[in-house]
Amino acid sequence: MKFKWYELLLAGVTVVFIALLIGFLIGRGRGGGVVITTQKEPESVTVSPSEPEETTRSLPVIEENVFPADINTATAKQLTAVPGIGEVLAERIVEYRNENGAFSSVYDLTAVKGIGENNLEEMLEYITAGEALI
Repeated sequence: MKFKWYELLLAGVTVVFIALLIGFLIGRGRGGGVVITTQKEPESVTVSPSEPEETTRSLPVIEENVFPADINTATAKQLTAVPGIGEVLAERIVEYRNENGAFSSVYDLTAVKGIGENNLEEMLEYITAGEALI
């Protein structure tokens, strides 16, 4: 009895499928599959009085911990602590404020050269324009 080419191809594909299925089932039996790991919580550390105390902060520290920084009263040095504002940009903000008056909204910062909407979005949680917090 002679087999036609497509019958041999079908038999070959079937053998490969069965081999893959057996491999999959054996792998599952050996603990294969998705492994989910979680990060351990850090252990508490006791610092003795003779050792200097280290602190970490999620927000940068400005003089006297002033956050959010008021873009209408902050110095250039204070503004540099805001993410996205370097020394040059801080000087531009102060210069713009001196020439044009106070900002009525934090969104007015886009008028300062070098500040676009993307930069501003990065800064929003760290700045305010007067009493209204953004």
